[in-house]
Amino acid sequence: VRAASFAILGLAAAQDPTRPHLAQAWSAQSTGDGLQGEIGMEHYLFTDKESHHAWDYGDAGSKIWNCHGPYNCIVYYVKLQGPSCCKCEDVDEPKQWDIAAKDSFFAKTFFVGIEDTTELNGNPVKGVEHWRTHDKVPGLNVSYEYFLHREDNGDVISHRIDFGASEGSQGSILYGDFQVAHDLDEHRKHFDVPEVCTGNILKCCGDKVAA
Repeated sequence: VRAASFAILGLAAAQDPTRPHLAQAWSAQSTGDGLQGEIGMEHYLFTDKESHHAWDYGDAGSKIWNCHGPYNCIVYYVKLQGPSCCKCEDVDEPKQWDIAAKDSFFAKTFFVGIEDTTELNGNPVKGVEHWRTHDKVPGLNVSYEYFLHREDNGDVISHRIDFGASEGSQGSILYGDFQVAHDLDEHRKHFDVPEVCTGNILKCCGDKVAA
């Protein structure tokens, strides 16, 4: 009986899907990782040499976060901070949303199962992969729950990311109409700096706007 039990456990482990990488160039409708409580168009690009993250809320404004190297990042706010455009320089890179290929002392990932879930606007999604990552940083433990599926061409489609910290903060990022970008030159146009943001514009880091 014991041998049979070990055989079953080994078979279950062997059937776990290969650990995925999340798409690193995409566009989607989203809420939860931009303007609080609002739904907007989100664009994302992350490579070894550059990272970009943008949220477009139409007439309400937009936020464009461009990094060309780890110490060369500028965030542009169109309307969102008051002026037509203002910027914050020398900021950190945006968070890279991905699942590490291997575990480390600080982060461990495991497959939870195949589940049904909901994405943006409560849209039901059947039979997606659920992966969980536990991150340890000094004084804080953070967990991320990734819900995704894989297209026949290998594209990884994210439906939602739930997160929670040991200090009590938690939330969800919900996606809809998630589209993986393959033409990176065309995709980079989403991060072009608008004309209103060129020239000598105001600085606005945090909630402060200054000349």
